[in-house]
Amino acid sequence: MPVRGIIRQATQPGFATSKNAPIFVDSDDNIAYLVPAGSGTGVVPFVLGLAGVTGSVVAAGSGALVSGTGTVATGLTTIKGITFTVNTPATGTYLTGATEVHSINIVSVTTGSVAIQGVFNSLATGAATVSVSGTASFRWVAVGTA
Repeated sequence: MPVRGIIRQATQPGFATSKNAPIFVDSDDNIAYLVPAGSGTGVVPFVLGLAGVTGSVVAAGSGALVSGTGTVATGLTTIKGITFTVNTPATGTYLTGATEVHSINIVSVTTGSVAIQGVFNSLATGAATVSVSGTASFRWVAVGTA
């Protein structure tokens, strides 16, 4: 099977058409860019092109859950999307729910703030269960407007 990838070069690899939006990694700054549309030559950072909102901002950070819940202050006025990555617990018994949070649920999103709760996979029931005592560190990335 052939290897597939995104081209890496200092300039865009072509122009946008109704069926093609070129994507490339700029070899000068190592940022992924795309040519979404319009004149067919406007280059935007890949994440901003996906957001589809003029003035989009990407924010990122890290945090920690305490007693299974937490709040992330993104610094954004509006949040178009946010993702979480839970850092793998260093020690402990997995699947107990006591300290091993494996994923994060979004409870609510307000202006610039996201309420979250930790989730573990219950060994007893096999179901995803909200953690009431678990702790975990996590990373987040959000796209929105400032």
